[in-house]
Amino acid sequence: STPGDYTGNPLEYAGYTTSIIGNKSLEWLATATEQYALVFAPKAPHIPATPAPWHAELFSDLKAPRTESYNVSCPQHHWLLAQQGPISPEEEQEIDELFRDRWRTLVSVDDAIADLWRENTYMIITSDHGYQLGQRRLPSAKLNVYDNDLRVPLAVLGPGLRRGVVYDLFSAHVDLAPTLVGLLGGATFESDGRDLSLYLKQNSTPMLDPIL
Repeated sequence: STPGDYTGNPLEYAGYTTSIIGNKSLEWLATATEQYALVFAPKAPHIPATPAPWHAELFSDLKAPRTESYNVSCPQHHWLLAQQGPISPEEEQEIDELFRDRWRTLVSVDDAIADLWRENTYMIITSDHGYQLGQRRLPSAKLNVYDNDLRVPLAVLGPGLRRGVVYDLFSAHVDLAPTLVGLLGGATFESDGRDLSLYLKQNSTPMLDPIL
C-alpha cells in the first residue's frame, strides 16, 4: 500500500485513510442514540501528509508563511537552534511542498467534518500541537516551546453559541472536559481544567484570571 492508504480486511474498507475514518464515523453516527459522543481523529496533516488523489493538485501556488522568524539565525538560543544553517533553496522547496500537502490533507478532514456536522450538536475542532516550517531555520519541527509549536486551533460550535466570534482567551486541552460538561448542563467536578462554557456564550471577550 502507499502512504495514506489503509488496506483493511475482508470485513472493512480499503482506500484513503482519512476518508475511511470519516465514512466509518458516519456509519456509526447513523446508529447513535439521541445522546452520543464521537471522536473523529485522523492522522492528517502529520508527515508524510499524503493527500487524497482527488485533492493532490490543489493549492499549487501556495507557499509556507514567511513569518518574522522564518530563516532567522538564533546563535544565542539553545544548541538545536544555534547550530542551524541558513535554509537552502532545496530545503525551501521541500518546506513549501510539505505546506501544500498539509493543506491538501486537511481538505479531506474538512470534507469529513462537513458530513459529520449535525444540528443541536456540539462540535469541538482542535489539534495536538503546532508546527514549524522554516521558523528559526528548522525546516520541519514541532519540538520547541515557541508559538509555532504551542498554539493550536480550537473551534467550538453548537446550540447557544455565536458563530464567527474569535476569543482572546488562554486555554488548553485540559479545559475540554469541564467545558463539555458545562455546555451540556452537567454538574461541576474537580478538574485541573476550567469550564469555559459560560464565556463561549457571552457577548464580549471574557476576562480570566491568569494561570499561575
